[in-house]
Amino acid sequence: MADQGQRIQIQLENGKVVDADLLKIMEVDERRVAIYMIENSDGSVDIVYYYVIKNEGGFDELKEIEEPEVRDKLNRYIMSRVGQH
Repeated sequence: MADQGQRIQIQLENGKVVDADLLKIMEVDERRVAIYMIENSDGSVDIVYYYVIKNEGGFDELKEIEEPEVRDKLNRYIMSRVGQH
């Protein structure tokens, strides 16, 4: 999986399918995490996170991150990056 520039489609909880752009792949607690950005029609953005895991065929697959402590770490990381600009 490339570190940037990848675009995927994500289905939101409301059923809508949107494009998401890969911002970064990083390690959190010894697991690879992909950070994606969704641009909303009102100009705002949403950030979503997924674990990057290898499937049985050896290909990268995305898995939703459910652990609140990991999501909190990622939120703090994003906020620290936004604060630098």
